[in-house]
Amino acid sequence: HPHEVPVSVALQAADLGAWDWDLATDRLVWTPEHARMFGDAPGDLAASYEVRRERIHPDDRPEVERRMAQARAEHADYFAEHRVVRPDGSTIWVAANGRFIYDQEGRAIRLTGVTRDVTERVRKEQERAELLRELERQRARLDAVLQQMPAGVIIVEPDERIVLVNHQMGEIYGLPIRASCELAEFHFWAGFHPDGRRFDPGEWPIRRALRGEVVLGKAVEFRIQGARRVAEMNAAPIRDEGG
Repeated sequence: HPHEVPVSVALQAADLGAWDWDLATDRLVWTPEHARMFGDAPGDLAASYEVRRERIHPDDRPEVERRMAQARAEHADYFAEHRVVRPDGSTIWVAANGRFIYDQEGRAIRLTGVTRDVTERVRKEQERAELLRELERQRARLDAVLQQMPAGVIIVEPDERIVLVNHQMGEIYGLPIRASCELAEFHFWAGFHPDGRRFDPGEWPIRRALRGEVVLGKAVEFRIQGARRVAEMNAAPIRDEGG
């Protein structure tokens, strides 16, 4: 078999294990690469599908078999990602790609394919998903605290997009302020210094903080719908690890 060595080398280089399932005899055979992936003993390269099926994580078996049946019925490629329980009890994630072979009458007679160990990729995806969930939980806790504060609080991204704001802010300014708004949407606000000079747009404490300044106790008089109000404003940048 002159082509066996090159194929084996290619599979090894690509971290792939190949397998072939004879549907008539229910005999499943696989390559040494596939055996190593599944934690099989050296030389253990064949079994019935039913025996091999037990290695699929119980929670994943229904979906694996659904996908297999669908591919068989539709003459389509088979693909599934699922967990495999090794003999030592450890669990890995694999991605399996396969294709059914049919006889002249259109009956499926074999399923052949390859499997790749994707445990590391799935682990990173799960860690990333958990990090996003934790960030969302922290954001929810922060928002709950902000809504209870008597002062108006607003957090703005460098692109001037509002990401968090409490209801007190809206009460102070006499109109609703929503997260996802931009500061430019409130250009109609007229702010004045104690000496009566009007604030330039860039003079507002929040915009000064976006430029890196810390502003404390800045008195701002503003007029909305004829009402005159004076607010003491504080603003400071939130810096990342790089400053």
